[in-house]
Amino acid sequence: MDFDTSKALKGVVDADAARVGRLLSACGVLFVEDFSPSGGRHVYIPLRDRMDAAEARELVEALALTATSLDPSPHQNITDGCIRVPGSVHKAGGHQTLVTPLSQAYDILRRRNPASALVELRAALAPELTRKRALKARAARSVAAQRNGFLPQLSLTVASESGLLKVRLTS
Repeated sequence: MDFDTSKALKGVVDADAARVGRLLSACGVLFVEDFSPSGGRHVYIPLRDRMDAAEARELVEALALTATSLDPSPHQNITDGCIRVPGSVHKAGGHQTLVTPLSQAYDILRRRNPASALVELRAALAPELTRKRALKARAARSVAAQRNGFLPQLSLTVASESGLLKVRLTS
């Protein structure tokens, strides 16, 4: 996951990464973390079993609903948007610096997370997953309506008895 200072101030990035880290730990998810010279942070979750791109995208987009600095774009396509790994040269100079102690990072990367840890994470993110699915469904309906030429017209009607303004959508 990419917590980015282009989306929020460094203090927000640090707070978001810490909050997501606590959530992951509470769900039994092991992770490795690094930071960049620009103040951004990366959180890596090594898995024992493969996860398809759509599932990874859904989880990261749900987490992004809880952390304003989390940039979901590296997970939104399968060809672009890679992030630098610890030790990589940063475009602004310097390197990605490992936060997780090296021996612990090595152990986490060697053992990896079982599927049960992701089940716990999905359960903890159930409200965000539901919200994200609803947002996607609404966006899909809107695109479909635009493609079908349905553009709602706004019709205003004033109720004569109460003096209230009623707004009604009509096609």
